[in-house]
Amino acid sequence: MTDSNRKILDFGCGKRKRPGAIGIDRNPRSDADVLHDLNHFPYPFPDNHFDEIYCDNILEHLDDVVQVMIELHRITKPNGVVKVTVPFYPHRNANTDPTHKHWFGVHSFDYFVNGTSHGRNYS
Repeated sequence: MTDSNRKILDFGCGKRKRPGAIGIDRNPRSDADVLHDLNHFPYPFPDNHFDEIYCDNILEHLDDVVQVMIELHRITKPNGVVKVTVPFYPHRNANTDPTHKHWFGVHSFDYFVNGTSHGRNYS
């Protein structure tokens, strides 16, 4: 598959949507192609749809991180990739933003990865 055929989702894209990606956000002033409240499930995409999903500083703002990750797993193709960027809990900005609902440590996402010490099987 060529790069031009890859389906990429910019999850919570805001005003900085990745080039070539489909953006989803709840804010009508964002660069989103799809307007959707990311706290409401299911997301408006079919199973096994995306090759890559980027979550850049969005998960800390959502209500249910576990349900979001389950839903992202549903819409990601087998062997697809979900790339997550979140603030690291001891960083000063992680704890000063009043809109942050969650904090993340080094092993927070092990919960979602088979074969790690805390990994769960979501496949």
